[in-house]
Amino acid sequence: MSRVQDLLGQTRFHQAEQALETAFAEEVKNELYYTIKGMVASKRASFAEAENNFKKALLVAPLQGRYLFNLAELYYLQGKYDKALDQYLLIRDESVSRELLEYKLILCYLLTGKAKEARSLVIKVKLDAKTPYFYYAHAAWAFADGRIEEGRYFAETARKLYLSGNELFRPFLVEQGWLEN
Repeated sequence: MSRVQDLLGQTRFHQAEQALETAFAEEVKNELYYTIKGMVASKRASFAEAENNFKKALLVAPLQGRYLFNLAELYYLQGKYDKALDQYLLIRDESVSRELLEYKLILCYLLTGKAKEARSLVIKVKLDAKTPYFYYAHAAWAFADGRIEEGRYFAETARKLYLSGNELFRPFLVEQGWLEN
């Protein structure tokens, strides 16, 4: 599996798929197999194939958070925020970072015009010395509400105060065009 991961990191998708097939040639296909197949298809922008594989992973391991998260992320990547929101809301276990899950819920609520639901999550976020989540949640809310300077203030404060964690939250603000890379 480490060979598959190395190949994926090098964006050698065809070879990664071949290594995956070799690794699972003698085994029953499991959720990990389908997840990796879905990730490879997603990287190649074969979204229907990725969705199919992520759904197969969920058939093998129903309602497992990390597999629901993969499907939700695929929908988010495609701009299908309503579908992504539905998947994120199904996640009940702790296999996905609670902060990242809540952040993605906030973003989906904002991007689907459900500002009230987004706001109810944002106001519950507590300031924490270990993570920039508070700042990015407030930045997303401010940007979506048209308060661009306030959004920039929160995002830049997070970037300056925290050595780690920015890479988890900041890219989504860049993807939405709210921040420059």
